[in-house]
Amino acid sequence: MKWTHAGHVMRATAQDRDAATLMGIDTDRVYRLTFAIGIAAVGAAGVLVAPLYSVYPTAGLQFVLLSYVVVVLGGLGDMLGAMLGSLIVAAVEVAGSYLFGAAWKEIFYFILFILVLVFRPAGFFGQRGAETLGV
Repeated sequence: MKWTHAGHVMRATAQDRDAATLMGIDTDRVYRLTFAIGIAAVGAAGVLVAPLYSVYPTAGLQFVLLSYVVVVLGGLGDMLGAMLGSLIVAAVEVAGSYLFGAAWKEIFYFILFILVLVFRPAGFFGQRGAETLGV
């Protein structure tokens, strides 16, 4: 999607909806198309994961929570920060499960998550002042 016309239109709409509308882009159509692509990707992931895991309403919640913690730790909108956040979470999880047992591994990265939210709301690699701007 990065080099296609549809990708350019989606990025333009995401960056500034009003400017995209003024340039003649049907932003409502772009939002519908983007949502449809996301739903198709989630459906394909569900089909691929369903044979491996039990399917129930809260299936995948653990993955979603872990992903959220990684993104917030790294800083919103920063790919390098998200990658480093995942390494930090993995190290904390492994160290916690090694020292205290596998049953306690999740508590340690949630404690780290809470500490980061209290002392550095934009994440480790987030923009300075982003928490005051509401970003």
